[in-house]
Amino acid sequence: MKIIVFVKQVPDTDDVKLDPKTGNLCREGVKSMLNPLDANAVEAALRLREAHGGTVAAVTMGPPQAEEALKKALAMGCDEAYLLSDRAFGGADTLATSYVLSKAAEKIGGFDLLIFGRHAVDGDTAQTGPATAAFLDIPQVTLVSALEVEDGWARCERELGSVRQTVRVKLPAAVTVCGSINKPRYATPINIMRALKKPRTTWNAADLTTDMIISKMVGRDMSNRFPPKTNKPGEVYMRVEGFSSIHDRSFQDVSFELRRGEILGLGGLVGAQRTELVEAIFGLRALRAGKLYLDGKEIRVHNSTDAMDNGIALLTEDRKGSGIFPVLGVGENTYIAVYKRRNVDQPRNLAKSVTVE
Repeated sequence: MKIIVFVKQVPDTDDVKLDPKTGNLCREGVKSMLNPLDANAVEAALRLREAHGGTVAAVTMGPPQAEEALKKALAMGCDEAYLLSDRAFGGADTLATSYVLSKAAEKIGGFDLLIFGRHAVDGDTAQTGPATAAFLDIPQVTLVSALEVEDGWARCERELGSVRQTVRVKLPAAVTVCGSINKPRYATPINIMRALKKPRTTWNAADLTTDMIISKMVGRDMSNRFPPKTNKPGEVYMRVEGFSSIHDRSFQDVSFELRRGEILGLGGLVGAQRTELVEAIFGLRALRAGKLYLDGKEIRVHNSTDAMDNGIALLTEDRKGSGIFPVLGVGENTYIAVYKRRNVDQPRNLAKSVTVE
C-alpha cells in the first residue's frame, strides 16, 4: 500500500507572546512546528502501513526551512520525504497550493491513499485536501475520525457535530483527518537517527510543470517572472489615522495610507490583529479612537452598512464562517450580497426556500 501524507510547517502557537506595553505580537524568535493535525495524518498513515504493509511518503510545500516539518514526519516513521520549494510558490493561495500538491502526487505516482490534516492552525481554511483531490479527480472524504482499509476500499467514520457518519470509498482516494482520530507517536531517538538516512527530494516549479497555475495566481505570463515594476500609484484615496481598538491587547494607534492603483498588504503572524483591524475599517469592531478618510473627506463608519454606502467592501478570510449564510442556498446568498433594507423589500418566500439537511 502506497500512502502520501501532506504536512505543513506552521508557527508554534505555544511560543507566541504579546508585548505587555503595546499589546502587539512579538514576532522575533518565534519557533515553527509541524501542524498538529498533520501529525495526526502522519500517525494515521503509519498505522495503516503497519497493518497492511507498504510505504508512506511525506510531502510539504514551502521555503527551504519547511524541511523541518519533513524531518519530524521522517522521525515519526515515514519512509521518504518531498519538499516542494520555489520562489514562484510564494504567496500561493489554497487553489494554487492544491494544484502544486496534486502535481507532486502525480509525479510520485502509484498512490493508494492521500491523507491530510483537516486544516492548518495558521489558516483554518480546510480547503487544501478537498481541492487536491478535485485536481486529481479522485474521491474524497473529510472530517475523518476513524479510518480502515480493506480490499481496495477505505472505511471512514466522519465527525459531523453530534452526528457520526460512516462512508466507504474506493481507492485511490483522499481523506482529511480530525484530531480525535489518534494520538500521534513521539519520535524516538533511534528513529530520529534513522531519519537522517532516509531519502529526501526537493522539487521546484520546473520539476512539477506548474507554470499554468502560477500564471493564474499572478495574473500574467511567467516567461518573465520578475519584470520591472511599471505601476505608478496615484493620489491618496484612503487614509487611516490612529485606529485603536477598545481592547488594550488588540491593535493600537495604527495609521497608513492607500493610494489609487495600489495594493496594500497587512502582514503578521496568527494573533497579530490583522483581521480585527480590517473588520474595524468595515465597521464590524468598535474603536476607542481613530479617523478614516476617503478622498480627503472624513467618513464615519459605525457599521457595515455605513462602510458599503461609502464604497468599502470586505472579502472575509473565513468564507464559511463569515462570508455566507450556510443554511441558505446559493440564490439566497447571492441576493443578500446586494440586499439593502432601505431600498428593496424582503422577498416573502425567502424563509420557505431554506433547506437544512
